[in-house]
Amino acid sequence: MEGRSGFGYVSFRDKLMDTVNLAKNVGIDVSSLEVDYDDLNDEIDVVVACGERGPSIQFSERAMDRLCKPWKNALIIKLLGRSHTYNYLHAKLQQKWSLKGGWKLVDLVNDYFVVKFELEENLNFVLTGGPWIIAGQYLVMQKWRPGFCPASAKITRMAAWIRVFALQLECFNVWSLKRIGNLLGKLLKMDSLTTSQNWGKFARLCVELDLTQPLEAFVQINQNWYTVEYEGLPEICFLCGKYGHKRKACDMKAVNSMESNAWGSDEGGMNYMATDSGTKDAKDMLAESGLRGSWMIVQPRRNVKAPFRDGNGKGYDDQAKGSRFAALRQVNDDFGRAEVEPMQNYSKPASSAAPFVDFSPKVWTKS
Repeated sequence: MEGRSGFGYVSFRDKLMDTVNLAKNVGIDVSSLEVDYDDLNDEIDVVVACGERGPSIQFSERAMDRLCKPWKNALIIKLLGRSHTYNYLHAKLQQKWSLKGGWKLVDLVNDYFVVKFELEENLNFVLTGGPWIIAGQYLVMQKWRPGFCPASAKITRMAAWIRVFALQLECFNVWSLKRIGNLLGKLLKMDSLTTSQNWGKFARLCVELDLTQPLEAFVQINQNWYTVEYEGLPEICFLCGKYGHKRKACDMKAVNSMESNAWGSDEGGMNYMATDSGTKDAKDMLAESGLRGSWMIVQPRRNVKAPFRDGNGKGYDDQAKGSRFAALRQVNDDFGRAEVEPMQNYSKPASSAAPFVDFSPKVWTKS
């Protein structure tokens, strides 16, 4: 079954088998559940105690294996960025995946969701077919694991598309791109236009990023430096280089002014700033030098609607949109000038005490 539709409502067992209409709050007879767990014993598989903050219950390893079995074909997913409603996400996933087998979306706290698949092949397709992008946001996913707590869970790794801008053409081959991708992360995929050498402005690679570490802004290939751009990652801190916050909210303190006597030079000529804990890290120096910027973020493309035109090529953009200024745009600069005759024999009165008003009748003639 897909989503929350197509369920019946009979018992708690049927609910677990995805046949309950979740839109209705139905009382459940717990006795209908016991038949599926006859192999478990309360005396062996359950330990009840009194904890520091209330009652405590512990399940045996055998019981946990039994409880986790229905979720073996499940994924934990979350959209990076702003949250969306359940119905919107479900509709987009159904459109993106187009799976043959059934699947169900379960909403959790902290904007996490669990996708439960009937077929293992569908799970593998979704897990390896990404990265999936919905509304310009990456869909981060991982296999479901026992004990997952969405309230405290944090995303540490994700797959993302990156661009190495203006890469030299001789490096547009699988051998060199594989090593460049593994240098910037863990290479997962290569764009087909990149490997076929049909697109030479940048090399597009899909890599697994470690979000606990700063994102690389440059990569050196032979003697040349190339910029690295990231797709679908709007919240990159240009100070520390990490994803998840902006520069204003960064915990790293920027050094606005440096004393001249605080700088030194090592044997190789590399400048460094002396601190109490030793020399300054190279990534900190990169952050303070301002070598990160908005160019690291690939701006999403906006689809501009073409104006409506009929079969004769005439445009009706303003009329189709119902613009009230459409008629004004058709007026040229000479509008109305041909109809107005300049006043003849006009003379300004000698005295400016009272304004001069011409009360002579105006005669309009049609030419």
